[in-house]
Amino acid sequence: MGRLRRTESPEGQCHCGLPPEGLAAKLESWKNDPDLCVIWAAFCPSSPLTLADGISLAKTRRSTNEVLQLLTGRGGTACGTCMCLRGAHQEADTSPRSPDEGAPIPAATLAQVPTDLWVQEAWADTVLMPWNSSGFKVVGRLAKSIHGEVHFVKDDTGTAYVAKVAPKDDVNLTKDGEESTWFSPESHVHFEDLRTEIAVLSFLSKLKCSENHIVEMFGSFEDVASLYLITAYCEEGDLFERVAYGDPLGEAEKKRYVGDILRGVAHLHRHNIGHRDLSLENVLLQKGNCVLIDFRQAVMLKSSDGVVKRYFVEAGKRMYRSPEMYVPRCSKIQVVCPSDAVANTVSMVSHEKMRCEVFLPSDAVPGKACTATPFGYAAAPADVFACGICAFVLSVGKPPWSVAMDTDPSFSFSRRHGVASLLQQWRGASRGPASSPSDEELLLTQMLRENPTRRSTPEEEHLKSEIDALDVPSQT
Repeated sequence: MGRLRRTESPEGQCHCGLPPEGLAAKLESWKNDPDLCVIWAAFCPSSPLTLADGISLAKTRRSTNEVLQLLTGRGGTACGTCMCLRGAHQEADTSPRSPDEGAPIPAATLAQVPTDLWVQEAWADTVLMPWNSSGFKVVGRLAKSIHGEVHFVKDDTGTAYVAKVAPKDDVNLTKDGEESTWFSPESHVHFEDLRTEIAVLSFLSKLKCSENHIVEMFGSFEDVASLYLITAYCEEGDLFERVAYGDPLGEAEKKRYVGDILRGVAHLHRHNIGHRDLSLENVLLQKGNCVLIDFRQAVMLKSSDGVVKRYFVEAGKRMYRSPEMYVPRCSKIQVVCPSDAVANTVSMVSHEKMRCEVFLPSDAVPGKACTATPFGYAAAPADVFACGICAFVLSVGKPPWSVAMDTDPSFSFSRRHGVASLLQQWRGASRGPASSPSDEELLLTQMLRENPTRRSTPEEEHLKSEIDALDVPSQT
């Protein structure tokens, strides 16, 4: 749906004929009715919103203040009424600001600036077209889960795509409530949301730099009951099937796959996105190259002021989770302060066969028991750990362990003797004298470190060199 044709209005008046003060007062009377507010905004002659924008915003049930923030932060010239509204609600205007001018950042640069509302803003900017006029025809169902279905579809030209479908009543766009939800008595917490995936892929598609290792998005649609996301169809299946049922992988093939995955993750992290569900099942093969999919549990890595965000939900698949992702479901726990820890800092501790990050109290003493606060986990090192699991399976043909807890003998062995020794054990080699680790062992060790603060990320120079060493020419 395009922008409506608008007529010029006399100076100081909007198309409705009311003076700015009267229209501002009228809008104020609609404060508790977001539908009226945003639909009016779409019809305002000088509004930067289209009618489709207004309808989309109305469906998100945004408040008047939120809509005004979007209006004043999208750039362009506002009419007298919009300026009046901005003045009336100046205290509510929290649009991103330029460090030089203190003015709202234009829409063209919003995609390049990390912001607390990037998912919500990307979702608000996404216009969902009617599914019945999408031009896609469902050929068959590829998969089904408790949160939706995946269909094989074709367009009018016969080109194949994938349609991910989820019911509208089974969505949860906001991840900010993870901490309070995790510590609630409810036994099950789920934060998978197709709207998050649509928002992330929309956000990435607007960036000037493209990335061949992220699945391509071709549209998003809706009907009365469901949301639809159309992405590329990767005809070669997922990497798990390739490892489990295909011919043995050659060394060059292993290196290329690991390099592809790490480059895809590095692209996400550069743009402040954490995946949280990396696995061989979520890596598809297209012309021999790896493509990352499934961003329903994606989150922001840092807030707009650069503070690393913390998360609490056990996201992703069990085998790929890092140890710190098993956060105790109580607000205070009894732990022994590590020998190298300092009071009033975050530290990795052991608690009931789990390894988790906690905030130590002011009276914490190394080697003594204390009452600490579970501190959740950061998404970036958790992604790197999942990449390490993928790399280990590609290398050995089997996972290093079932779960990253001390109850798992293989994980416990790795903690005591190192990943390189575990790798030798899985390959059937006896533990002999220490020797110089191979490049492969160094890479796995850096990604699978137990402590997330010591885990390398794709952006760090010493891991970049390892990724470059995996640079095998991609297939075309």
